[in-house]
Amino acid sequence: MRRILLNLTFTFALCGMTTAFAADRKTAVATVRDFYRQYLAYDYAKTPQAPRPTMAFSTAFLREVTKTEAACHQYGEGPCGWGASGDEYLDTQESDPALSYSNSRITVREIAPGKVQVKLNVYPSVKDAGNYYDKTMTYKMVVENGSYVVDDIAYSDGISTRKRLSEERKQLLAFPRREPLGQKP
Repeated sequence: MRRILLNLTFTFALCGMTTAFAADRKTAVATVRDFYRQYLAYDYAKTPQAPRPTMAFSTAFLREVTKTEAACHQYGEGPCGWGASGDEYLDTQESDPALSYSNSRITVREIAPGKVQVKLNVYPSVKDAGNYYDKTMTYKMVVENGSYVVDDIAYSDGISTRKRLSEERKQLLAFPRREPLGQKP
């Protein structure tokens, strides 16, 4: 009887620890929402020494970004790599200088397990633009080391960032520069 009671106590304690761990870990939606609160509050002009907020990436996604950066450095000309020609978190080349979390009309919701959709307007001060400045990003989130991290991003056109990076590398390798960057003929 004592052994059964000890086993039950151990099982309840283990269940309590699992529940406590799950309660401590942020959800995928909360992770993305908290990032955008920080990102849209960031003001380089006021705090030039503070780094711009970034999201945590999965090991696999970071590997894709890094491989493309290396290919861009070696073979690329002009804007090359993820985020080189625009803001990777807003899917735009320009945004309202007064953009904030509250005026962006942002919505952050889970559309499927591990998929978080962000919709916002990047230029809310322009009232007559219709939906021109409305952006949609869908984050594929996975758990690594007990926290949600970004494993891929699809922008308004629905194309995966991983796919874009892979295609960019293929293009660079198909038509490389004659000399790697920094070397003279």
